[in-house]
Amino acid sequence: MKHQTIKKSFGTEFCTWPDEIGLCVTDDLRDQIERTRNILKYNHDIQKLYIKPSLKILSDQSFIELKTDANFETYSVIVEDIYASFFVQSKWSKTISAEYDFTHLIPHPIVTDLEEESAAHDAEILEELGTQNPDILYEVQTLTASDGWLNTWSVVDKSNENVPKTFTTRKAAQQEIDEHVSDIQDAIESGDLDVMLEELRIVQISKP
Repeated sequence: MKHQTIKKSFGTEFCTWPDEIGLCVTDDLRDQIERTRNILKYNHDIQKLYIKPSLKILSDQSFIELKTDANFETYSVIVEDIYASFFVQSKWSKTISAEYDFTHLIPHPIVTDLEEESAAHDAEILEELGTQNPDILYEVQTLTASDGWLNTWSVVDKSNENVPKTFTTRKAAQQEIDEHVSDIQDAIESGDLDVMLEELRIVQISKP
């Protein structure tokens, strides 16, 4: 199990629990959170929902620190709007509690879309100004049935070898997609080729 460090986002004045704990998002917990988000999406009267997680999601060291600093009997995962947090509460006083935000470990689809839009917008600005990062490249990925998202586009390099095709700007990658779709438009319209734009995406990568 891979534990990732998350920081305390909320704590009462006398809360002595550690500022950071190690937490592992298991497949079961991820599924529970996604189901909870769907409930919140279609039931606007519900503000938040509580999930009772297994303490196995905590690293051994984090569990020892929590138990040592202040015994607790209440612990849960709170899903609220786009946020998800691990909540602990004192055994002897409910006024002593803390929350550890791990929204970034399971980003909400809305947040993911906004981040992609923001990245695309920033890239356009940098491109217009001519200040794009020379260490950043972009590639077009295709959603494959067997291996998920892959860069299936290639070019022949100076050594006469096929290498993955990359682009210096997001705009150039988008133009390549537009040209590709335009070239096969007749086949698409005749029904000989089924291409979904949802099966293509642009991904930022680091220059090797």
